[in-house]
Amino acid sequence: MILPPDAALNLSYIGGISIDAQKKYYNQNDMADAIKKKTGCRTDDILRILNSLGDAVKERFGGNDDYVEIKIFPGLKIVSKRVPSDKSVSQRLNIGSGCSIFMSANFTDDFRKKVKQIHKSIS
Repeated sequence: MILPPDAALNLSYIGGISIDAQKKYYNQNDMADAIKKKTGCRTDDILRILNSLGDAVKERFGGNDDYVEIKIFPGLKIVSKRVPSDKSVSQRLNIGSGCSIFMSANFTDDFRKKVKQIHKSIS
């Protein structure tokens, strides 16, 4: 199998079955170009907004709130949970911080269904 230069081969094992899959990476510039094609906005403006979004997320996650949930767009929410070190694994790792921050991203079932519909229509 010959892969394009920006792709990698990903070997996964699901239920005892080996699945060979081509992995495609998209960086921030790729996403900005995709947004530009949909909106007509300038790439520089889109990148400034994406970087500002990243800064806004870090500010909210880095605050003093124990639980922060941010809806990035319909279908994706990101969550930050602050846990005292004595109640987290970090105590055993000897990190020496007063708390640990756990972050996660969650896609809604509706978003997943829409992605599957798009995949079905092109395959």
